[in-house]
Amino acid sequence: RHEKDATAEFTDVIVRLAHPTREKCTGVKHQSFLLLTEITQPTCYVEAVFQQDDIFSSLQVLCTQLAECEGIQAKDSANRTAIIIMTQLTKAIAQQNAKGCKARWRPVHFDSKK
Repeated sequence: RHEKDATAEFTDVIVRLAHPTREKCTGVKHQSFLLLTEITQPTCYVEAVFQQDDIFSSLQVLCTQLAECEGIQAKDSANRTAIIIMTQLTKAIAQQNAKGCKARWRPVHFDSKK
């Protein structure tokens, strides 16, 4: 079990290489990984989508960039931000559907029976 040191910028991790008996110790930025204890099982399909590595990373970057803006912490900013994101998502869905048979679809696995 390995815990993140709140004061350190990097954490040492062991990476298994292609050869089954070879391992390498390297440093990883705290913002680049999550401990397994920090990840919860998705309770719905949308949570499963957001847990995809690249989508989660993009969301973290977006939220970090938004948090750096001074006025984003105002009371009504969260609602307005959600409306803007929903508008952009709606446009992207329409564009994806308009591609027809040329659309690229990503499989996301979620067991709704759990």
